[in-house]
Amino acid sequence: MNSSVEIVEYKGKKILFSDYSGLGGAEFTQVVQRHYEQHRAMFDNAGETFLFLTDVTNTFADRETMKLFKKSITQNRPFIRKSAVVGVTGIQQVLLKSINVFSSVDTRLFKTKEEALDWLAE
Repeated sequence: MNSSVEIVEYKGKKILFSDYSGLGGAEFTQVVQRHYEQHRAMFDNAGETFLFLTDVTNTFADRETMKLFKKSITQNRPFIRKSAVVGVTGIQQVLLKSINVFSSVDTRLFKTKEEALDWLAE
Protein backbone atom coordinates (compact mmCIF):
# COMPACT_ATOMS: atom_id res chain seq x y z
CA MET A 1 0.00 0.00 0.00
CA ASN A 2 1.29 3.41 -0.96
CA SER A 3 0.91 6.63 0.96
CA SER A 4 3.65 8.89 -0.26
CA VAL A 5 4.11 12.55 -1.08
CA GLU A 6 6.63 13.23 -3.80
CA ILE A 7 7.46 15.61 -6.59
CA VAL A 8 7.40 13.91 -9.98
CA GLU A 9 8.62 15.39 -13.25
CA TYR A 10 6.37 14.93 -16.26
CA LYS A 11 6.93 16.59 -19.63
CA GLY A 12 9.21 19.12 -17.99
CA LYS A 13 6.71 20.05 -15.27
CA LYS A 14 7.11 19.43 -11.55
CA ILE A 15 3.96 17.89 -10.07
CA LEU A 16 3.30 17.30 -6.39
CA PHE A 17 1.86 13.78 -6.12
CA SER A 18 -0.03 12.50 -3.06
CA ASP A 19 -0.84 8.81 -3.13
CA TYR A 20 -3.63 7.63 -0.84
CA SER A 21 -4.53 4.54 -2.87
CA GLY A 22 -5.85 1.59 -0.91
CA LEU A 23 -6.38 3.45 2.36
CA GLY A 24 -9.48 3.54 4.56
CA GLY A 25 -10.74 4.41 8.00
CA ALA A 26 -8.38 5.63 10.71
CA GLU A 27 -5.29 4.83 8.65
CA PHE A 28 -6.55 7.06 5.81
CA THR A 29 -7.20 9.89 8.29
CA GLN A 30 -3.69 9.56 9.75
CA VAL A 31 -2.09 9.63 6.31
CA VAL A 32 -4.13 12.68 5.25
CA GLN A 33 -2.90 14.48 8.39
CA ARG A 34 0.71 13.47 7.70
CA HIS A 35 0.45 14.57 4.04
CA TYR A 36 -1.11 17.88 5.10
CA GLU A 37 1.90 18.57 7.33
CA GLN A 38 4.33 17.56 4.56
CA HIS A 39 2.52 19.78 2.04
CA ARG A 40 2.61 22.77 4.41
CA ALA A 41 6.36 22.34 4.93
CA MET A 42 6.93 22.11 1.16
CA PHE A 43 4.71 25.12 0.42
CA ASP A 44 6.31 27.25 3.14
CA ASN A 45 9.79 26.57 1.74
CA ALA A 46 9.04 26.72 -2.00
CA GLY A 47 7.77 30.23 -2.57
CA GLU A 48 5.88 29.04 -5.66
CA THR A 49 2.60 27.41 -6.66
CA PHE A 50 2.26 23.73 -7.50
CA LEU A 51 0.53 21.42 -9.92
CA PHE A 52 -1.10 18.81 -7.71
CA LEU A 53 -2.06 15.16 -8.37
CA THR A 54 -3.95 13.03 -5.86
CA ASP A 55 -4.65 9.30 -6.20
CA VAL A 56 -7.59 8.02 -4.14
CA THR A 57 -8.03 4.70 -5.95
CA ASN A 58 -9.71 2.07 -3.75
CA THR A 59 -10.02 4.32 -0.72
CA PHE A 60 -12.75 4.77 1.85
CA ALA A 61 -13.02 8.17 3.56
CA ASP A 62 -14.95 8.61 6.79
CA ARG A 63 -16.17 11.96 8.19
CA GLU A 64 -12.89 12.69 9.96
CA THR A 65 -10.92 12.10 6.77
CA MET A 66 -13.26 14.37 4.79
CA LYS A 67 -12.95 17.06 7.46
CA LEU A 68 -9.14 16.95 7.14
CA PHE A 69 -9.34 17.06 3.32
CA LYS A 70 -11.52 20.20 3.56
CA LYS A 71 -9.03 21.81 5.94
CA SER A 72 -6.12 20.90 3.69
CA ILE A 73 -7.78 22.21 0.54
CA THR A 74 -8.92 25.43 2.19
CA GLN A 75 -5.54 26.23 3.72
CA ASN A 76 -3.39 25.06 0.80
CA ARG A 77 -5.32 26.61 -2.10
CA PRO A 78 -2.99 29.64 -2.43
CA PHE A 79 -0.15 27.22 -3.22
CA ILE A 80 -1.94 25.08 -5.84
CA ARG A 81 -2.19 26.22 -9.47
CA LYS A 82 -4.35 23.34 -10.63
CA SER A 83 -5.23 19.92 -9.31
CA ALA A 84 -6.10 16.50 -10.73
CA VAL A 85 -7.63 13.57 -8.88
CA VAL A 86 -7.50 9.93 -9.96
CA GLY A 87 -9.61 7.05 -8.68
CA VAL A 88 -12.80 8.87 -7.70
CA THR A 89 -15.88 6.67 -8.08
CA GLY A 90 -19.53 6.66 -7.02
CA ILE A 91 -20.30 8.62 -3.87
CA GLN A 92 -16.71 9.91 -3.78
CA GLN A 93 -17.59 12.14 -6.76
CA VAL A 94 -20.32 13.84 -4.72
CA LEU A 95 -17.96 14.25 -1.76
CA LEU A 96 -15.22 15.70 -3.95
CA LYS A 97 -17.65 18.19 -5.49
CA SER A 98 -18.66 19.32 -2.01
CA ILE A 99 -15.00 19.78 -1.05
CA ASN A 100 -14.32 21.74 -4.24
CA VAL A 101 -16.91 24.30 -3.15
CA PHE A 102 -14.27 25.42 -0.61
CA SER A 103 -11.55 25.71 -3.23
CA SER A 104 -11.00 28.12 -6.08
CA VAL A 105 -8.45 25.72 -7.57
CA ASP A 106 -9.19 24.23 -11.01
CA THR A 107 -9.67 20.57 -10.04
CA ARG A 108 -10.54 17.82 -12.51
CA LEU A 109 -11.25 14.10 -12.19
CA PHE A 110 -9.47 11.52 -14.35
CA LYS A 111 -9.70 7.77 -14.83
CA THR A 112 -5.95 7.24 -15.15
CA LYS A 113 -2.82 8.79 -13.73
CA GLU A 114 -1.48 9.32 -17.27
CA GLU A 115 -4.55 11.35 -18.32
CA ALA A 116 -4.21 13.45 -15.19
CA LEU A 117 -0.50 14.04 -15.75
CA ASP A 118 -1.12 15.05 -19.39
CA TRP A 119 -3.72 17.63 -18.31
CA LEU A 120 -1.52 19.01 -15.56
CA ALA A 121 1.44 19.33 -17.93
CA GLU A 122 -0.53 21.33 -20.55
